Amino acid sequence: MFTRRGSLPDVPIYFLLSVVPESFGGMVTVALQRSSAFADLDRRQIQILTKSADMDDPAVRTRELQEAGRLSSRVTIRNIWTDLLGASDDELRALPSQKSELEDVGAYLLAPDHGGDPVSIGPVVLTRTSASGEVLQTDRYREDGTLAVSDRLDVAVPGERGGRLITFFARDGHPLAQWDRLRALYHAWVDWVIGGQEAILVVDSAPTGGLFYDYRRDHVTTVQVIHNHHVLQMSAEERGELSSDVWQMFTHLDWFDAVSVLTPGQQQDLLERGVLGGNSFVGSNMLRDLPSAPSGARDPRRGAIVGRLVRQKRLDHAIEALRLVAMRGNDVRVDIYGNGPKEKALERLVGSHDLERRVTFRGYDPRAKDAFETASFTVLSSRYEGQPMILLEAMGAGCIPIAYDVEYGPADIITDGVDGLLVPEGDIEALAAAIERVMTLDERHLAKMRRAAIRRSRAFTAQAVTRSWGRSLRRARARKSTTPSVRFSGARLVSCEIDVEGIHLEIDMRGEDLSASGMSARVTWLGRSRDAYGRVLGKLRRTLHGVRLSADIGADALQDLPPKAVLDIYVDLHGPGAPVRRRIASSGLAMPSAFAGVELYTTVAGHLSLRRMAGSQP
Repeated sequence: MFTRRGSLPDVPIYFLLSVVPESFGGMVTVALQRSSAFADLDRRQIQILTKSADMDDPAVRTRELQEAGRLSSRVTIRNIWTDLLGASDDELRALPSQKSELEDVGAYLLAPDHGGDPVSIGPVVLTRTSASGEVLQTDRYREDGTLAVSDRLDVAVPGERGGRLITFFARDGHPLAQWDRLRALYHAWVDWVIGGQEAILVVDSAPTGGLFYDYRRDHVTTVQVIHNHHVLQMSAEERGELSSDVWQMFTHLDWFDAVSVLTPGQQQDLLERGVLGGNSFVGSNMLRDLPSAPSGARDPRRGAIVGRLVRQKRLDHAIEALRLVAMRGNDVRVDIYGNGPKEKALERLVGSHDLERRVTFRGYDPRAKDAFETASFTVLSSRYEGQPMILLEAMGAGCIPIAYDVEYGPADIITDGVDGLLVPEGDIEALAAAIERVMTLDERHLAKMRRAAIRRSRAFTAQAVTRSWGRSLRRARARKSTTPSVRFSGARLVSCEIDVEGIHLEIDMRGEDLSASGMSARVTWLGRSRDAYGRVLGKLRRTLHGVRLSADIGADALQDLPPKAVLDIYVDLHGPGAPVRRRIASSGLAMPSAFAGVELYTTVAGHLSLRRMAGSQP
């Protein structure tokens, strides 16, 4: 255990990501900055754990980022596959196996055609595919030519995807450990890395959180960071943005010991929706470099936009606004830094408006934020944000931010007309007018705004944010319960009503110690198409036969349901130990008639569900 006293708890802290790619955007940048600040300000070693098989050599990536000044010399990057393929047999024997009795997989192994001594083949990845091209098996060999791991995905019926078996091998070919799910292997690796020491694991990636919400260890405090507006990603306009892993993370936030959100507004919104609980805290993004006095006079017509060229960032709005500015005779010039799937479409848009002389695409540049040192303004035209890091970096450099007033972040950072400009969301004409305003302000007024932007950015320095994180992490450790989970065996619907006020449910709870002190329960609904999620707190009371839960889903929640939505209904029980989620049995119970286009029904499996009827208007 650490003995120093600093801003952070005196235990090892690990960060968990999927990958640190060669080029990356704001979320990975934030993780690198946060881990570096923790390491440097608290004078400690930090490890970033990555799980992707596509991760390049983590030692090389660590060195590259450190040499570029983007990662502290006290931070190192590790990867599960690099770790385990390079581990000795003795080290691998300490890897927790999910299966106590290992299955024989010898008949399915893929042998490389190396033409001689296996030591000569080096690292090899072999795959077996189905007739349709689906990967059914991946075998990985070590540098010395020995088989390291075999991953089969056609265990149920050979030749067809279904069932999984992952096996690690000693160098003599004997199996050492097996798992039937990749998440179980990830958990085993993190156990292997952390060992038995008390630690904090910061999951700084939403998809990775979907694989680690159920990673609960008495000696490890887990913290999930929310970077984005996942509620909006459920909407019809953003359908498909919320992946299965992100959905799993977002609908299990109580399973983490703590959840970090980026702004007070985001926290309040999620609390009101019932998505967050008492384990949340505001952990802002940070500026690693201290803001400084603005540089000399800048050309007020020059701007810089930095961000991924993706649908969320809505850069077509920024380009349309620049077209309007240019049409009115303004000599505006903007450099756009970043890459992404929208790059070609945006280039075509610039060409169709004859803006090539005014808008220049600079591509991905790891030092793109340096452009804020000389640019007069930047534009944020996103559909939604978590907390836009790019605004903090621009303001810290004295570059005036012009941003759509979207959820979340811009209004929490910018004071309109003082240190930047806020524009009604989606209003391209207003966006153009704001750009023109900055371009035409006198230098004295511009200098005043630049100084105000720098002052505002100082609230997000690494020192201030790290101190705040330290307080929250200490509270999370103190709050963490090591008491075994209650025995909640199931829930059964007793009665239900639906009327103008909403839905009223009476549910009998089965299990032991359900009326213990500190116990609470929520009724939870999950959209099958990842299009709806919400919870309401219910009331628990003792009855002659056990514990009864009463809960009301208000009419306002039903009005927010998307058309044709199908929702499954659960009970979330919270108390000592880990939260528990169970379906509600309703077979044999007569359901009320549909009301205002909403119908309750019993599924084939005998559970309570809800659907919005086609064409209904609640």
